[in-house]
Amino acid sequence: MRKWIIAIVTVILVIALGVAIGFFIGNQEAEDSPEILEDKVLAKQNKQEVEETNELWIATSRQEEKTTPSTEWILKTTYNDCGHTIEEKQNIPTMYVNLTKEELKEKLEKEWNIEKFSREQVVLSRYQHGICKEHYVLREKDGYIAIYTLNQYDQEEFLEMTEISVQYLPELDVENLKQGIHVTGKKELNETIEDYE
Repeated sequence: MRKWIIAIVTVILVIALGVAIGFFIGNQEAEDSPEILEDKVLAKQNKQEVEETNELWIATSRQEEKTTPSTEWILKTTYNDCGHTIEEKQNIPTMYVNLTKEELKEKLEKEWNIEKFSREQVVLSRYQHGICKEHYVLREKDGYIAIYTLNQYDQEEFLEMTEISVQYLPELDVENLKQGIHVTGKKELNETIEDYE
């Protein structure tokens, strides 16, 4: 009876092994079918496209900011002799459009320092010898008040003549105008001229 049990168990194991081998071979053939292979290729392509898109996004997000035609361009010059800082706002010159901070730095060739750099605004600063062009002297000339500017050598240069006659001004004002009245900045210049009108 024991031999029968061993024979039956052996037959069952052989059948089970045969079914397992058949199932495995059938699965391999199914995986090698054109439909399955096409699905695998598409899945691999999709995965590759997603990876490439992610790499492109990462590369793009790491790109440095660049200037644009609408970037605000501010130039600040500090003059050593008078200590004044003159700030000018301009449209960005076309030769500086679409540049990164490093590219802009190269083009400026150490003439200007970059204080601030963004897509919206670039602020450049520098130091310059002499005095700024915001120093004025009011003097009497040919019976009228004349306006002079001071150049970098502290010498007066004629700028313009006003229509303000000195003949009706108090004697002290006329004496001050003969000595020269020094004012700094256009605002102070305009206020001083208004005082004499």
